[in-house]
Amino acid sequence: MQTTHHKLNRSGYTLLEMLLVLGLLVVLAGFSAPHLMTAFRDNQLKESAENVRVMMSGSRIRAMDTDSIWQFRYEPGGRHYLRVPYEILGDPAKVNSMKDADELPKTMQFDGSQTAHQKLAPELLEGLPDSRNLTSINWSTPILFFPDGTATDVEFQVVAKDGGVRRVIVREMTGAVSVKKLETIDRSFKRR
Repeated sequence: MQTTHHKLNRSGYTLLEMLLVLGLLVVLAGFSAPHLMTAFRDNQLKESAENVRVMMSGSRIRAMDTDSIWQFRYEPGGRHYLRVPYEILGDPAKVNSMKDADELPKTMQFDGSQTAHQKLAPELLEGLPDSRNLTSINWSTPILFFPDGTATDVEFQVVAKDGGVRRVIVREMTGAVSVKKLETIDRSFKRR
């Protein structure tokens, strides 16, 4: 009697092999997740500060285009910011189309160390979305942009919940607006 040997062909993986690979992937994900989350939050802070910079630069352009003073304001300790004319200008429909307001994501806020808070006249806020709520906000002192391209010399910070900070800088002589990354600060984040 002759015995035949059958060659065993495996076409799949065992449960043990699958569990080992899955376990290895979980360990690798555990090591990389904190770094990925930090990179995501840093990118979100960078993008938010860049949006503020773009609106401020737009204020400078509006001032030069309309030959009038425009202002940028933010909510110290809060998330709102806006661009409006410094004084009531001619055609309300045209001016209202040039106004802009926005807010930072919920995980961020403007530094609240500035103490001079002011309400804005409802006429300046007309035409902005949610203008009724914007009248109740205590705003920073105005950052002015003049028709000759100059501006108020100022620095302020956008702060993330995790301690990340971006400093927004406006230069007086050129009206240039830039954003600089700072090391994290040890300050409690106040949720709004």
